[in-house]
Amino acid sequence: QAIPSIFVTIGGEQVVYVAVQGCSADELAGTEFANTTKCQFLLVHNGVETKLAGIPYSLAVAANGSVAYSLARNCKETSANAEEFYGMQCDMQVVANGKPGKVYTDVLEGLSFSPQGKHVAYLAMDRRTEKSYLVVDDQEYEISSAMSSSNLLNQIFSPDDEHIFLTLKAGGKTNIIID
Repeated sequence: QAIPSIFVTIGGEQVVYVAVQGCSADELAGTEFANTTKCQFLLVHNGVETKLAGIPYSLAVAANGSVAYSLARNCKETSANAEEFYGMQCDMQVVANGKPGKVYTDVLEGLSFSPQGKHVAYLAMDRRTEKSYLVVDDQEYEISSAMSSSNLLNQIFSPDDEHIFLTLKAGGKTNIIID
């Protein structure tokens, strides 16, 4: 019924998309789909379908076929806050190559693979503790309040997959942090 996200690698070796089945057009158009049990989300990787146990939020694919996506689950209606998932507060989790990661209250922007697909990185937040993290291969690196996730501009891996570079705004300047 819908394909909310699709990713094709540059050479076309990998085609990955999210598909939705079982929802009415009205359910898909509004925010109520976050709690409906009618919607079934599927990850389709080179024609192979996998049922997802939540609502997919972001998708990353590496040229080597590695796939990561974030899922929203256990959503509860809250005030309409732009930082929440469609006016809902959900448990958020990244699944990389079929392996679920830690559950956070928010998975922020930046889900990405290193160029050779060896590493996956993303920004996450635990709203209960108000701590933000850069997560690389399930290893958490706390981002201090001086380096809040809202100031983090980008994370980039080196071409050999050995280093990660962060760019962030602080004190009116853009800073680079290596590893």
